[in-house]
Amino acid sequence: MSQKYRQAEITQEIVKWMQANPGHALPSVREWAQCLKMSTRTVRLALQAMVSEGHITAKTGSGYFPPGFLPAVFVRSPLKPGSMWETIAKRLIADCQSGLLSALRDFPSLKELCVQYDVSPPTMRKALTSLQAQKFLERSGRHWRLPLPSVKRKVAARVVRLVCSATDTELRIESSREQEFLRSLSGECFRMGLQLQIVGYEDRTDHPHFVWLNGKTHLRLPAMEGLVGTIFSTWHIRDAGVCLAALVREGMPVSVWLEAGAQAGVAHQFSRRDRSAFFDVGYGEEPGRTVGVFLLAQGHTQVAYISPFHGSEWSRERERGLRSALEEESGRLLSWVDENYLHAWSFRDQVIASTDWAKLLPAQKRMFAICGGWSASKQSENELVPLKECAFDLARNQRISRLLEPMFKQALLDPKVSAWVLANDLVADLARQFLAHKLPLGQWPHLVGFDSTLPSYVYGIDSYEFNTSGLTQQMLYHIVAPKHPQFARGGVLHLKGRVVGKGKHQQEF
Repeated sequence: MSQKYRQAEITQEIVKWMQANPGHALPSVREWAQCLKMSTRTVRLALQAMVSEGHITAKTGSGYFPPGFLPAVFVRSPLKPGSMWETIAKRLIADCQSGLLSALRDFPSLKELCVQYDVSPPTMRKALTSLQAQKFLERSGRHWRLPLPSVKRKVAARVVRLVCSATDTELRIESSREQEFLRSLSGECFRMGLQLQIVGYEDRTDHPHFVWLNGKTHLRLPAMEGLVGTIFSTWHIRDAGVCLAALVREGMPVSVWLEAGAQAGVAHQFSRRDRSAFFDVGYGEEPGRTVGVFLLAQGHTQVAYISPFHGSEWSRERERGLRSALEEESGRLLSWVDENYLHAWSFRDQVIASTDWAKLLPAQKRMFAICGGWSASKQSENELVPLKECAFDLARNQRISRLLEPMFKQALLDPKVSAWVLANDLVADLARQFLAHKLPLGQWPHLVGFDSTLPSYVYGIDSYEFNTSGLTQQMLYHIVAPKHPQFARGGVLHLKGRVVGKGKHQQEF
């Protein structure tokens, strides 16, 4: 976290405090530092910046006051008490639960932690020692980490099972985030010496059942030798509670990835005695808020939000989070949205339903033949799948572009709007293509998307990156250490992401 961002956060909290306590002197620098989990130096720099900008006034030996308010006798409202090391200990716990600190690897060195949390070595050491006494952390040589059970050596031949949505022939892996999760999970299992077995779950039939990739189906899960726990992805599952009930009956730890906020009710149906833990990496307002704070730090206060997928909960939550972050700093958000669609797959389904592939195929064959990619001897249905997928994706993007074009034109009409936040990276790339035909590059609004996909790197588009690596580590950690204190409270653990800046905004928030 940059010094500029920390000072902006402190300024925001001080302004909110002054609004809630009119006519009172500001608390002392030390009190602010303890409450905001910052060093006294950082707080003092933020206060001095507010003085120079005229937001507050200072009197030597007396402290800081609202502008124009320097009485001889003043009232100082106290902040919530608490020592610095206790504050740092709480931040360490929160950062472990949100995935900012690795669940399966050593923490940074003591020196690096002191820089990261902006505290002295004695303060950081006392915070770490206190968490060790609570069995939240353990020391490994010169580093600290979440404690791993001694069974680590014994699990070399043990199995972690992944259950996710599937048809009777293939898994339903439809988004880049799901693909990244699967790659990350496979890599972490390999590093830990765990075997990963994937089982599908089909509940779009009258008789929901489990599916093995070899084609076998079972209404119930058979016993599995060496199983240490199950990771369950609720993506595309219609009734996650039914599947989860079958998983917890095995008596093994279950780590659940919730796709959407509407599924949070499942977490309340299954208590801690079920050895289940629930994780979220994308829903809620946090991604939108993080993008809002990022844009404010770049000086953008007039922002547009553009989404053709506003029929979805995730799009509405991103808009709310973005709006709240901007309005807290007197910013303004203008929205151009369409509530008739949930996601890009809604458009793709329309394309599939309306496309006469028998008429389209000859033209596509000729195109491939010209490019040397089509052979008359290779005309099986399976070999046509990539061709169909490419055609469907192109037609999908054309439909989304036609819907977005009036929104883009309206957003350009307001000269005060200096940044566009797009629903995801696909929409951000379509905005890039639209602007390329309308304005010189230097006159473009600042574009920010979500998902941090490959095109965002290729074209230099800032994007919110969801913490899928932290998600896989936390879920696996719950499998091998289900009794760790961070899982004792139940509920949902929310993994925090970051905005990855590209081009001239190469920084992370």
